[in-house]
Amino acid sequence: FPLILKKNRSTSSKNIYRITNYKQLKNVPIKNFIAQKFIIGDEYTCSVSNYNKNQKNIIILKRYLKNGDSVKVIHNQKAYKWMVDPLIELYNRLDLWGPINFQLKVNAHKIYIFEINPRFSGTTFMRSLFKYNEIDILISNFFKLKHKINLNDGIAVRYYNEKKI
Repeated sequence: FPLILKKNRSTSSKNIYRITNYKQLKNVPIKNFIAQKFIIGDEYTCSVSNYNKNQKNIIILKRYLKNGDSVKVIHNQKAYKWMVDPLIELYNRLDLWGPINFQLKVNAHKIYIFEINPRFSGTTFMRSLFKYNEIDILISNFFKLKHKINLNDGIAVRYYNEKKI
């Protein structure tokens, strides 16, 4: 303990329980749940994409969450550079293709991956603000066009707007 219990098919931190003792565990309907050790640390969302086995594209964003969604992300290539090689190595070992989203926490300079999603993620647009456009990378590779990624550092904030019609 503590543990995180989450549905094996869910999104945006829905159906997630933080369990701190056995009594709490007994009160959760655990059918179709995955148990994971709760890791204290900063959370990151990382995208690695590859379409031709030669060039791996990667972006790492530190994320701040509200209700399971990224509301603020920070890109700092220099600060996160140490994470690039382990993530590329994992991508290669799993023999993946296309856009893969790794969700992870960092504690004491160690990476703890808790999700691997083979798809575009909810932060796809936010990544494009740092010049990492996953849709453009996919289309360029599909049509065998050259693309160059020149990432920039910074902070992106997600705002939700409502409008009465």
